[in-house]
Amino acid sequence: MAHLKTLLALGIVVLLGCPVMASSPHDGLVEYLDGCLARGDRQVVQEMVRSLEATPLPATPSHEALIESIHGVLSLRGEETLAGRVLRVRRARLARTFVRGLEPIVFPLDHGAHNRCLSEWWYFNGHVTVGGERHGYMITFFKVFPKLNFVHAALTNLDTREHVFHRTFHSPKAAAAATGRLDVRFGKDSVREEPDGRFRLCFTVKGRRLDLLLRPQRAPMMVNGNGLIDMPEGTTSRYYSFTRLETVGTAVWPDGSTRPVEGRSWADHQWGNFVAFFRPWDWFGLQLDDGTDYNIFEFRPGVGFAGRCHVNVLGPDGRLEVFEKIAMARTSWWKSPVSHDLFVTSWALHVPGSGESFTVTTQVVDQEMPRTAWYDLPPAYWEGAVNVVRSGSTTVSGVGFSEHFPYRRPVRTRRPLPATN
Repeated sequence: MAHLKTLLALGIVVLLGCPVMASSPHDGLVEYLDGCLARGDRQVVQEMVRSLEATPLPATPSHEALIESIHGVLSLRGEETLAGRVLRVRRARLARTFVRGLEPIVFPLDHGAHNRCLSEWWYFNGHVTVGGERHGYMITFFKVFPKLNFVHAALTNLDTREHVFHRTFHSPKAAAAATGRLDVRFGKDSVREEPDGRFRLCFTVKGRRLDLLLRPQRAPMMVNGNGLIDMPEGTTSRYYSFTRLETVGTAVWPDGSTRPVEGRSWADHQWGNFVAFFRPWDWFGLQLDDGTDYNIFEFRPGVGFAGRCHVNVLGPDGRLEVFEKIAMARTSWWKSPVSHDLFVTSWALHVPGSGESFTVTTQVVDQEMPRTAWYDLPPAYWEGAVNVVRSGSTTVSGVGFSEHFPYRRPVRTRRPLPATN
């Protein structure tokens, strides 16, 4: 009964539409619901869902965020039936109002953390030379509600084909992400924005320490034109990319030697009230030699979900084109000896909206990020450097990174690819 009284007190504040303060009653309600689910106390959660169904909330961005957060917590806790009921409430609200929380992305404010969101990450990849040897790197700082923080990082020598990585969890005391500015530190791995606008990225992978300065060479890509994408579970995510970052720095190797680093990087920042790794996807960040950059990702279809594709093309002149269709043929496969999962090693891509066709091929086959411990919740996935060849060409037209989750069996394209010469 005490739990129910607390919930009703918080619910009254929310239902009356009180202003959202720095210490928001909305935050308290979501944390309280999560605690109830953790204790196995479903009665108060069921009452809250019934309240949402019976009493419409004010049509404000903050209340839309509240409903997204409740749905996300229920999904994260495996309460699929209750999550489905909340999702139906949200869809009905969107049918009645155009309020979507579409505040514009503002810099440097939105470089920082968004602590009321269920999921957020800062992601970087790059093609660099380290002491004259070609390498690909990637690192992601993950922050998941309420206090789950982890880093995935990898470094691949593209000449020797050596691939090293780590997947490391950090306690709340060892992880910090500032609001209002880019300043993220998880253990000894960090990224922050310098006064001159460059990003300082420092991380270690298996004794190899990289200290990099990344300078944006063009304005950020607002994915889908406004930085908003629909997620498979019915919620939304904010998303922007820095597709070209001039990169310089140093690397300290396990033998104590210091080596110069130079090359080009890519950065993503994504946040929202969605469940990370809820639905598998295939993603490509491609940097072509003519100055065109592609951000391509496709959520795979599943039960009750037809799949969704987003193609963003940033031209050399800075003009952004957005398409929703792609034909993707997976033309070769690799089975991991570690996870025994099946991954793609080459693709044929065709973008009907732009008329462009590519062959994308992994530069090193084994760039898997397998799970490393029983408590390592995210699944194994493949993340690594690729080469891009335009249709009709015999030489490399660009480079990029691809990320995809494993497949149970080889699949064919669902849309026909155009004939090529």
